[in-house]
Amino acid sequence: MIGIKVEKKKQYQDTITTIPCPKKITIPYSKDSIIKVKVKDTVKTGTVLGICNELPIISSVSGVVTKIKPNIQIDVTIDKFEKIKHDSLIDALKKASIYGLSGSFKPTYLKYNQPAKTLIVNMMECEPYVMADYATTINYIKEIKEMLIYLLNNHPFEEVIIAYPNNQRNLRETLTTSFEDNENIRLVSLPTLYPLGWEKLLVRAIKHVDYQENPIEVGCIVSNVSTIYAMYKAYFLNIPLYERVITVVNEDDKYNVLIRNGMKVKDILSYLKISYNDKKIVLGGLMMGREVTPNTVVTLKENSIFCIDDVKQEESSCIRCGKCVNTCPVKLSPVLIKEQINSSRLTRLHPEKCIECSICSYICPSRIPLKQIVLTAKKKVNEHE
Repeated sequence: MIGIKVEKKKQYQDTITTIPCPKKITIPYSKDSIIKVKVKDTVKTGTVLGICNELPIISSVSGVVTKIKPNIQIDVTIDKFEKIKHDSLIDALKKASIYGLSGSFKPTYLKYNQPAKTLIVNMMECEPYVMADYATTINYIKEIKEMLIYLLNNHPFEEVIIAYPNNQRNLRETLTTSFEDNENIRLVSLPTLYPLGWEKLLVRAIKHVDYQENPIEVGCIVSNVSTIYAMYKAYFLNIPLYERVITVVNEDDKYNVLIRNGMKVKDILSYLKISYNDKKIVLGGLMMGREVTPNTVVTLKENSIFCIDDVKQEESSCIRCGKCVNTCPVKLSPVLIKEQINSSRLTRLHPEKCIECSICSYICPSRIPLKQIVLTAKKKVNEHE
């Protein structure tokens, strides 16, 4: 089982709208970060505000620092840019603070600091209605191609495989035209199933092998296409990662927008004239996202905002259909985890392996919130260990 159909037909749009900077930007950081700026400091777009996990925390705007705790707040002024200086790809990825933009948000340099035979470029974008990767590819295909050719020539890759959804003719034509003269770059179309964008399923579908922890175990590196574009900007243009394209969806319209790190949900929705009163706001996708408020800060690890009607679904008793067991991509038994959540036998069901894809909740005819139950079990097991 490599996934399920969660959307009948995705309506793709390639236009990207730039969201103007609001008057204030909030840059979140973790507790173990080292902050290098202080209140009243003047910063530029690209200024290093601090360090987290050995990578810089980058200012997404120019302005004056007005607050440090619990997050960095900047009053925005006229844009001035500060570029990085680097002497290699790895150095550029570090100084530009490039993270994987597919959801994992792990430092990208860690992947490319090791040899691999195959680079898989992930364009699957299997979350329903999300089309940010598609828009990025269509608008920046020349830059993406230049980065991939550089990687082929300067990294020990034997091949690059571009995985894309088989229902998108425009994307297929763009890719075919761009890469038809490159024999080491192969295009692979895959069914639009969820969660086939998850790298473990992607490697299985393309290479027909499995791995335990990381794709490098089977000689592969998997990078999202938006990450590849961010790598291009870092290496060739010396521009750090401070903005990205996301998809915004309400009941009537869908938009691809370019946002800066630290904007609030309401800044983005208000510019698009989307009313969010009495609406449910979901950040990060309908399947794997979370419900948030209009004041929630949007970071670069998010790929979408949904502003939709809050439809309450009534839960009923389990009918023992087994759909949650048959469709789980990591072969868990959500219904059994539910039944054993307070039992000592819970650890035998391995809820800690859950990837939080929400298929179990989506597929359940009784509308049981299985994902939340499994997450509770996952937390219990992890805390016990």
